[in-house]
Amino acid sequence: LFCCANIFVYWDVDTLNSTDGKFGSSRVLSSLENRPMMYTFYEPIFPEEERKTGMSHKQDMEMLVAWREAWESAGWDTKVLSMNDAKLHPHYKDLLTKLKNAMEGKSQDQSEILCFMRWMAVTAAGGGWMSDYDVFPLTLTAEQGLLLPNNGQFTTFDGIIPSLLSGSAIEWDRMAHQVIDAVDLMTDHINDMTALSLISRERPEVAFVQQRKVLREVAYSSINKVDCFKTEEMVA
Repeated sequence: LFCCANIFVYWDVDTLNSTDGKFGSSRVLSSLENRPMMYTFYEPIFPEEERKTGMSHKQDMEMLVAWREAWESAGWDTKVLSMNDAKLHPHYKDLLTKLKNAMEGKSQDQSEILCFMRWMAVTAAGGGWMSDYDVFPLTLTAEQGLLLPNNGQFTTFDGIIPSLLSGSAIEWDRMAHQVIDAVDLMTDHINDMTALSLISRERPEVAFVQQRKVLREVAYSSINKVDCFKTEEMVA
């Protein structure tokens, strides 16, 4: 790891997951005996020229540190999942083959393939909560996180954008198969957001709960003034 501007930056996910680092003190902020787990997914893409995120690996790791600190300060435990976790899915090889066959001849890059891997990773981890690593808690408390919404039925909190998700392990596995099956219907923009959009429109029998509770823009009404109305019913 290296230190820049008093922020410790971990160069790999395993180190980030296994080190309390500057966040050891945040664990006492919650009085809960059992803390809910928030997962995210990250797999570095090298060489850097092939990255499509607009961020370098160093910047991604800085964001992961900030993500971890925010959720742990709000009373959650955190874990960054990677391809090593996706490979633990019992149907990993079959689903990867299906995905690659469906994507054959279509425009694709590493980031598009990786966005499908996170579904298998969360399933293998036992399901629960997952957020993108640029999603931070607003009103979603650790107490609320101990009980999965909608009796564990798969739930999106940002419409068809898979930025904050929850569901039981069975529901995550069901949706992992569905999003990969949906690739057959795509011609471009091959990613899991397009998959959720297609499932929502073309396969209504594959039900999942959609909510709109993630803030998509900076909630300022003017310079240095937060617009509380915009954050009123948002969980993250």
